[in-house]
Amino acid sequence: QLISKKRYIVEQCFGTIKRLFRMERASYFGTTKVNAQVILKSICMNLKKAANKIFVDQPLRGAIRPNIT
Repeated sequence: QLISKKRYIVEQCFGTIKRLFRMERASYFGTTKVNAQVILKSICMNLKKAANKIFVDQPLRGAIRPNIT
């Protein structure tokens, strides 16, 4: 039960990376280049999550909320 809850969270992150950042297949050959690609996509996903937490989770104070996709 405990492992399945953790696995759900991890698999959700992988699914998001595959869907939003087109990671169904690697764009490069070789483990070094593919590893760099995965790291950069993970950084992009974390930046997107942080931006959504900053802009979407805070209440508006007379400003237009940006739509970060």
